[in-house]
Amino acid sequence: MNKTFLKFKKGKQRALVLAAIIKAGSERKLSKLLQIHKARINDFKFEKRNLSSIYTHRLLLFLGLKKEDIQSDILVELSPNWGKIKGGKSVVKLKKEKGTFHDEMQMLKKLSSLRMKKWHEEMKRKNPKQYHIWQYERFKKIGGGYKVKTANGLFVRNGLERELANFLSSLNLQFQYEPYLKINNKVYFPDFMINNCVIEATEWRHPSQDKITALKTKIHNYQDAGYSACVFVPPKYRNFYKEVENWLISTHAQLTDFLSLHSSDA
Repeated sequence: MNKTFLKFKKGKQRALVLAAIIKAGSERKLSKLLQIHKARINDFKFEKRNLSSIYTHRLLLFLGLKKEDIQSDILVELSPNWGKIKGGKSVVKLKKEKGTFHDEMQMLKKLSSLRMKKWHEEMKRKNPKQYHIWQYERFKKIGGGYKVKTANGLFVRNGLERELANFLSSLNLQFQYEPYLKINNKVYFPDFMINNCVIEATEWRHPSQDKITALKTKIHNYQDAGYSACVFVPPKYRNFYKEVENWLISTHAQLTDFLSLHSSDA
């Protein structure tokens, strides 16, 4: 990532930083999580400094946003300090004439990339749960995010998940949607979880062997961790899931029986 500085519309940078502070719980906690000095966070909050592209990236990652989500709030993207100092344009012109401009730009990009890589590695090591949740939130926003809405206002991936969410709600069951689970050094976000029951919902047509193998591994890992697991597949697609036949459920009645048997609150 080539470091630049973002000039926001009045109040927009403050709103972004405040949202992150509220989510973290305090400026001190945000400083620790994102490795940004507390004094700088305060300056950013009161718009005394422009956010750099690097710090903006960290804030967006933390909030589960993409740059496109705030693009309309940005007035201009400024070049790095060395290009803005007095006489900077002349310096750039001279560097171009000497043939060093391109090399220095490449070096800056490399250094910035290394800093971001180091930050990601440290976040993954120090705050693995939060890091994986952030990354998953970013993944969910690819293609515009989840757009299918349930009766209770929850946005889910597709129609099958909406059907199941609405059914579970009709039973007055409290469920978690795509909760974070770390099992056997792997991170999972199962579609639904009710107490110790995990439900994966899928309707792949002609799933590849790799997908079936990954699904089996996921189920075995859930069970290793003490969860009861099932795979909800519409009846017309059951034939594609013979390798996971032991965990298949295709009707609401079967799902109710599964939850009654395995979930303490069902």
